[in-house]
Amino acid sequence: MSLNSWQPYGTLEAGIPEFTGPASGQARVPLPSATTMRTPDPDNVNRGYIQSWNIALERRLPFDMSVNAAYVGTKTTRGFADLELNVSPAGGGEQGRVFFKPFGRTASTLLWGGILKAQYHSMQLQLTRPFKKGLLIRGAYTLGKTLNMADQDGWVGVLYNSPDVFDRNYGPAGFDRRHSFTLAYAYQLPFGQEGRTTLLNALVKGWQLNGTYAAYTGTPFTVTASNTSLDQRGNQQTADLIGELKRLGNGVDEPYYDPNAFANVTEQRYGNTGRNQFYGPGYWNYNMSMFRTFSLHGRQRLQLRIEGFSLGNNAQWSNPVASVTSGDFMSIIATRGGARNARVGLRFEF
Repeated sequence: MSLNSWQPYGTLEAGIPEFTGPASGQARVPLPSATTMRTPDPDNVNRGYIQSWNIALERRLPFDMSVNAAYVGTKTTRGFADLELNVSPAGGGEQGRVFFKPFGRTASTLLWGGILKAQYHSMQLQLTRPFKKGLLIRGAYTLGKTLNMADQDGWVGVLYNSPDVFDRNYGPAGFDRRHSFTLAYAYQLPFGQEGRTTLLNALVKGWQLNGTYAAYTGTPFTVTASNTSLDQRGNQQTADLIGELKRLGNGVDEPYYDPNAFANVTEQRYGNTGRNQFYGPGYWNYNMSMFRTFSLHGRQRLQLRIEGFSLGNNAQWSNPVASVTSGDFMSIIATRGGARNARVGLRFEF
């Protein structure tokens, strides 16, 4: 049975074993050398803060349209994260860890404090037509850039912990998308007339057509390499970019980027590429629905809903395999979902 799983310590007949702790005269208690430890940084637990700013300009256009243009930015200071203290420099290996020689520690030793920073800048455009004469339109486009050192704060670690490479943590956020576009509409179809009782009029009147379209560029990823030559602990090794970065295909039938543009690092140094330097595939999606509402007694209404999702049935690919030592390097072997589906439903309002 695994030592990390639940298992009995002993029997009730044997009783509770006598506790053997450190001697009362000891000034310190030695930590188990193979057990992860975490402690708050007493000099760096001040509350972090977020600054936000924006400026917007809105203008009315013909055809009941309006446009809004805005600049939006935020900055985060002193986000909390773990810093690995038991690191080793290039070539140090396991025995080069900071706490190996004095204490024999090879396990992770974390210091928790406010070490993160992040910032976001964006241009945001919005086009709006309120529901009038049976038509509503809303569209939005964002050109943005998010830089950070980790995608969360709190119980999160960083990729580079040694002081000499700590700045390598700062790069595009894992959720950064440079371009985002969405469009939504609702259109009351102008068919049928109130007061007419013909069969054709009853079939065509009261229908509403709705749709949403979204298109996004991809999210970034880090191209990693083997740590064998660097032989350090507590930091991430990245690959070298040795040629022109070329996109070849969709990552399924052929590599997403040219694998020959990257190389494993065989020297005792860090690769020349950085955290989240490269961007994977984007995707688009279109959903459409048709509603028909029937008036019943008083305020009661019955709505027929016909809905279709991901009508284009286009694959939403994940990022390619990013390890330069993998046989699947730059191939895409997973999707984010989004298969086409449809449903029909009834909604009763009262």
